[in-house]
Amino acid sequence: ISISEVFGHSSFVLVAISYAVDDFLMLRCIAVVASTAMLVFAYFHPHGRVLWLPFKWNALFIAINSYRIGKVFLDRHFAESLSDEYIRLRDEHFHLMDPVDFAKIVRLGTVESYRPGEEIVGQGEDN
Repeated sequence: ISISEVFGHSSFVLVAISYAVDDFLMLRCIAVVASTAMLVFAYFHPHGRVLWLPFKWNALFIAINSYRIGKVFLDRHFAESLSDEYIRLRDEHFHLMDPVDFAKIVRLGTVESYRPGEEIVGQGEDN
């Protein structure tokens, strides 16, 4: 068995393992490693020719999964960068909600201020 074939078999084993993983981030990381192993196998194929079709597809899979991994870390960074006021609001009223999901909702909203007694919503009116 050649080194190239070891990478090929490793790729398929890692893909099988990724199917058993519940964690989204871990699945993506395993998929990147599996696709990288397949890149090595496709480039250094035992028959002496580069297999460009699987090489290009796996390069695309690596790019897609790397983007998604980066997005997870960026979303976590935004969740950790919320103001103390929003963190306290989440802890006191939305503690069951994932911090990343809460940060996404906060980013969708706008802050509005009202005076005491001012009508905010009226029945039969557009909000």
